[in-house]
Amino acid sequence: MTEEAARAQAPVTAEFSAARKIDKRPEGRVELGTAVPSAYLHRDLGVWSFFERKRTSRGFSYDPCRILELLVWDRIAHPSSKRAAWEARARFPRKCGFTADDVYRCLTYLDENADALVGSMNASLEESRGPRDVSPILNDILAEFEASGPSAGIRAMILYPMNALANDQLKRLRTLLEGTDITFGRYTGDTEETERKALPKWKEENPG
Repeated sequence: MTEEAARAQAPVTAEFSAARKIDKRPEGRVELGTAVPSAYLHRDLGVWSFFERKRTSRGFSYDPCRILELLVWDRIAHPSSKRAAWEARARFPRKCGFTADDVYRCLTYLDENADALVGSMNASLEESRGPRDVSPILNDILAEFEASGPSAGIRAMILYPMNALANDQLKRLRTLLEGTDITFGRYTGDTEETERKALPKWKEENPG
């Protein structure tokens, strides 16, 4: 075997100083990937500001914003139960000074404020990125239908980072498209996979 061939087959090793070695211990590991959704929640959606404005009216000590942030991070990083998210809080790079019971208690508070939070997130998003104007898309489709008549097929897909934002846009589309030939659907993580399950849920959400 030639020297060049021997070098090609030799194992490749890399040396790191102690300060740069990866800590493979299960305890004490922090997932810094949460910085991305965390920045989006706080900067673009203004979630922290929403809860901060309500701080004085709350009758409990735990932080609902931090709990929501933990649950969102867990759903993105490795979907699990809410208790499992709390048990893995050591990997979350923010202090979580609340109990597992606080997480469950907070769900009621989050549900009661869901509509106000969605409205606040939409306002914050439009302030930072401009209005989410879908009228150019709708105008193009209407122009096509006027020229050649309605026909089957998908013309556009509008993506949102959270179910709440998609649900809020659904209300706007219903108003905008009433009386037109444009049909649309919404697909989120809550969408049922079978007609048997989906139809009763749709009737419940759309009475009359």
